[in-house]
Formats: sequence, C-alpha cells, structure tokens
Amino acid sequence: RDLLPRFAVFSLAPIPLAAHLGFLFSDRVEVRAFQYDRDRSEWSWPSDADEHEDVQIDTSGVPDDVVTQPCEVGLRLSISARVSESDARAGAPDATHHIEIHVPSPNKMWLSSTARLRAAAKQVRDTLAAIRDRFPECTRVHVFAAVPTPIAIALGQAVNPRMDPSVALYEYARQ
Repeated sequence: RDLLPRFAVFSLAPIPLAAHLGFLFSDRVEVRAFQYDRDRSEWSWPSDADEHEDVQIDTSGVPDDVVTQPCEVGLRLSISARVSESDARAGAPDATHHIEIHVPSPNKMWLSSTARLRAAAKQVRDTLAAIRDRFPECTRVHVFAAVPTPIAIALGQAVNPRMDPSVALYEYARQ
C-alpha cells in the first residue's frame, strides 16, 4: 500500500471533468479532495468539524423489486441544489426510472467536512450497487449532478466500467 501514489485535489473544475478525474484515479488510489470554504477563504477542512457527525443523506426511487426488462435510469444528485425530476426527464427522455440522492436542504455550503464527503461517497457507491442489483438489464445511467467537485471525484471513483452500465453525466444548471 505504501508504494501506491496518493493525491490531494483542490479543484474548481467543471463537474464532468472532476468526475472523469475520479474515474481515472479509480477507487484503488488514495485521494483526498478538498472543498473551498467560501466563508473562511481556505481550502482546508475546518479544524472544529465533527468527524463523527451524523450526516443525513437519503436515496429515493429505488424499486423494491427487480426490473428485468432493458431500461435506462436517471440518477439525480441533489447536494448543492435540488435537481428537479422534470428537468432530468427532459434531459434523459429514454430513462424510464428515476432515483435521487439528496440532502434535506441542498445548498452550495453543504459540504463542510470530510465526514460529509465520506457519507456522500458511500451513498453514491451504495446507490450504484442498488442500480446494478435492481436493474440488471440497465443499459445506461443518466447522472444529473448538482454537487461540489469533491463529490464529483467520489462519483467518478465509484463507477466501475466492468460492472456498471454506461454512465452519461450532466452538470446540472438550473437555467
């Protein structure tokens, strides 16, 4: 493990590029991503952040039963802003099923600790696993991401091209 490279990422890149960077890193490389704190004008995580914070992130729309017919799935990530289902349906008209990962009050200041980043990354991994399990014939996942760049990097790291359907990623813009 000591021979593997380690990376620290301080990125303001567009979400698709940050996700692609995470995909290139894969989940086998240690990556520490940092979020710019606009209030403190710093890249470091706050020293008083509770690393054991109980983070509420929910996933909705995953069916209880397995969907056996070929389909496409829309996945909305509502962290920095709420991604509307109607916008996702318009952007991916062939997606017949829609899933959302969301926090109670999405806003651009939500990502304020590594505990929140870890919780969001786990939720993304778990949701992609649920899509594989519940939609075994899924041909494409359309991801609409309103997320900070560290979560986009975690999203890219979570995608496994040998196990997951192809992924089309859209940086969500309310306009």
